[in-house]
Amino acid sequence: MSDVSDPSPVLGANVTRLEGNGKTYYIVGTAHVSKESIQEVESTIDAIKPDTVCVELCNTRHQALTDNNRWKNLDIFKVIREGKMLLLLANLAVGAYQRRLGQELGVEPGAELLAGVKKAEEIGAELCLADREIQATLKRTWGNLTLWQKLNLLGGILGSLVSTETLEAEQIEQLKEKDQLSEMMAELARVMPEVQKPLIDERDQYLMSKIEDAPGETIVAVVGAGHVPGMKTYFGKTI
Repeated sequence: MSDVSDPSPVLGANVTRLEGNGKTYYIVGTAHVSKESIQEVESTIDAIKPDTVCVELCNTRHQALTDNNRWKNLDIFKVIREGKMLLLLANLAVGAYQRRLGQELGVEPGAELLAGVKKAEEIGAELCLADREIQATLKRTWGNLTLWQKLNLLGGILGSLVSTETLEAEQIEQLKEKDQLSEMMAELARVMPEVQKPLIDERDQYLMSKIEDAPGETIVAVVGAGHVPGMKTYFGKTI
């Protein structure tokens, strides 16, 4: 197993190349509301022509990105019966947060992940949804919190849904260079260390394991830039 530090001239600065078990992996670290990230995902897949494209999505998040009518057709009573209210609130909060960023930056949230999905279909590559199911992640995260922390977190989620905060021009330029979703999770983990393991560490492990298990000899993976350092530490290890 090796981390190849000598990047190919056709690849962008945010692409990490790893080799092991007869496979080559190209991990594209993205910002979730960046036009440059979309272009880098598309150009990397065009240049590599991989056997498989992995994206930082689970089935639930994939459906949310690809089905525009999903929320319109949502049965709220079914959500409550299935115990998925936390999932709904978290999706609404993250969605509202990313939509605000997207409006400021002119990019739809998750557009770079969608670009990876579309490119996989375009070149006939296998598509791998590499992230752990969000419901499992949220349940494990929620279970690690005290009652007081849960109340604080719910307050923050509900507050984010009605926030009208706007961004200054300088902040917008900084956002273009960052993976805001990963940064938001990292900040939550800093304030509540109990969520670090289920929300970040376990997902880094899960993502790397799924990507290593992906079929084919050449794999391109599209993940938030904040995951890349952690994923590299788990490369080649049994999870």
